[in-house]
Amino acid sequence: MNIFENYYRELFPSDFESIMEGLKQPTKPVLRFAAKNEKRMRKLWKEAGLEWKVLDWCSCALKWPKGVEIGETLPGTDEGLFYVQNASSLLPVLALDPQPDDRVLDCCAAPGGKALFIWDLMQGEGELLANDISNARRGRMRRIFAEHDCAAKIMGRNAASFGGTHKEYFDRILLDAPCSSEKHVLNSPRHLKEWKPGRVRHLRKLQWRLIQALFKALKPGGRLVYSTCSITPEENEELIKRFVHKLEGGVKLIKEERIWPHKQENMDPMFIAVFEKV
Repeated sequence: MNIFENYYRELFPSDFESIMEGLKQPTKPVLRFAAKNEKRMRKLWKEAGLEWKVLDWCSCALKWPKGVEIGETLPGTDEGLFYVQNASSLLPVLALDPQPDDRVLDCCAAPGGKALFIWDLMQGEGELLANDISNARRGRMRRIFAEHDCAAKIMGRNAASFGGTHKEYFDRILLDAPCSSEKHVLNSPRHLKEWKPGRVRHLRKLQWRLIQALFKALKPGGRLVYSTCSITPEENEELIKRFVHKLEGGVKLIKEERIWPHKQENMDPMFIAVFEKV
């Protein structure tokens, strides 16, 4: 047994086997589309003889069509009518609930799928800043935004700096934080071999610094969504409990939700906490 497995077996002694099996299972992506593209999408699907079936909980996310291999080019691809992503990644944006005319910050935005969804829900109105510190990832995000007609402003700052430069400026902030991403590690022999417990400790410190700083950039009454694709309590429930305790009276925890791949079909790991600034 490797270091990774030892660490997570200690965290989840009773559910370890089922959790690992869930992380190893491949998931089919969904095709998330803007409401303005639905009529055209339906026409293309009908002409191609494809089944139109959306998620029960998200009417703008189309299930991957039966009988079509994953990765195959689908009608509407070249026209940029949809964006391919995992269903779990829709949940933080739905929790954020962005509105037209909002000022919104997606502070760790690359490659840009969540920012695209935010922009569509804002109906192209308001202000959306899509920030990512990686130059290479910002380049990919620019290409994706161009393909999907997204006019969000792309920035490359240390996300924590917004707490000083944009104090109480944003109506909504999405902190999809850098995290352990165990599914990626477990399915990558190189990353699995290199993994060490210190990675979790380093990320936990980064997440703690980001959530404290970004909360300063949120307007009173505004909403901040913290999310990760990690399964560790240290990066999720424990961090949230610590944050609420530190800001006692200044923050309201509206919702906390965890998605487990071994419990929810065709879903990757996801943790979400929704806060309101009092």
